[in-house]
Amino acid sequence: MQHTTSPVNNITCASANTSRLYPLMATLNEAHTRWIMCKNPVCFEPDVDHQWMMDMVAEGLDSGISYTSCMLEFIERRLTNQLPPDYKSRGTSVEGGVLGMEVYYARLAVKAKREHAVQMAAVSKLRVGDEIKQAEIHANGKTSKWNGVVQEINSEYGVVKLSASRRGDKQRYTITIPANHNALSTIVKSRTEAPREETSTDDIASSSPAFQSPAKVPGGQHSLSF
Repeated sequence: MQHTTSPVNNITCASANTSRLYPLMATLNEAHTRWIMCKNPVCFEPDVDHQWMMDMVAEGLDSGISYTSCMLEFIERRLTNQLPPDYKSRGTSVEGGVLGMEVYYARLAVKAKREHAVQMAAVSKLRVGDEIKQAEIHANGKTSKWNGVVQEINSEYGVVKLSASRRGDKQRYTITIPANHNALSTIVKSRTEAPREETSTDDIASSSPAFQSPAKVPGGQHSLSF
């Protein structure tokens, strides 16, 4: 089996044997089950056939294809003579059938993997105790300016929890946002351009593998959905 660099996230992976038929699922339900974890980049572990489809979809995206119908046509061309003879009759209750559904799910997986890679690059630059001031954050259906402090860092999912308050509101809230959120971009950019500060042994001892220990903040808090 050959090893190639995947266009999904620039990682080296085992490529599928493209001389064989693509193992298209027989029904829509089977396709759904096969790709059920596709939007979770941490838990979804693509096998060689998932990766085969994802690499083709990533190639299409990188070439500028955006419309669903155009992507399906691109995949059909890439899989010329490698699809089951009856593939167009599978799952005809939805546009594109089973193949269209697998292409759709593969696209979600590629998007999730790429977004997660960006978040992971950003989260490595953040520290518990980092402060934001007058940053725009959309929470609970409303965009407001917030002041806050990074309370926890999830280094597995690439997200952070903020203890924050809105302008004119004395109540503090807990907000979870991705590490590449605009509210944190100034901090991330400054540490990308400058050498990383040394981490003390006390900081290491107080941190867990996934979430760093929360910073101390005054008063009670309420959680808000991002």
